[in-house]
Amino acid sequence: ALTLLHVLNNQSLLPVFRVYCISEGVDEYLNFWFEARMYTNKYLYEESSPAEQTDCRSLFKKYFLPDSTHNIKLDAKIGNELQDAIYKPKATMKVFKACQRFVFDVLDLKLKGFASSDAYKNFLKRESSLYQKQAEKSFDIKEIEVHFKRILDAQKHLQIICTETTNKLQASSAAINNLHALSERFSEYSESINQPDCPK
Repeated sequence: ALTLLHVLNNQSLLPVFRVYCISEGVDEYLNFWFEARMYTNKYLYEESSPAEQTDCRSLFKKYFLPDSTHNIKLDAKIGNELQDAIYKPKATMKVFKACQRFVFDVLDLKLKGFASSDAYKNFLKRESSLYQKQAEKSFDIKEIEVHFKRILDAQKHLQIICTETTNKLQASSAAINNLHALSERFSEYSESINQPDCPK
């Protein structure tokens, strides 16, 4: 089943979902979720600092004031708690935790409509086509591997023939050397027979 976390972390599917969110009027919810995650990770291993407090207030002004350009409508209770917490000394990104949960739930509700939309169905078709092309490429690679194996087998066969031929040549060479040695001995023997006997 399609989940919001899968969509948010899928670089191919996320742009399609973003366009759908724009059509549903919740693209600011998506933008806030990513910005809040970015700042949370940025200050994850740091204690509260003036820089973090500045980023927290900038995020609050951008999304949660009545006249914000990118206004997000929060549940009243969550909105009041955020307004009280944001200007306290040493405010951290933790003040947005309830907001992030609220925004996530809104996007999760929109996901149900997205899962049955034409945009998502077209995305699945494109992905299926791409996977099929990759599978065909994979088949071509396997075919190349088969041909490569045949070449290796042919090389091994040639090496065997070369070794056998070399051995035969060496054996023939040894036989020729033996014949030369035997011939020399016969020549020596023949010369010794032809020599005149010493006078008595």
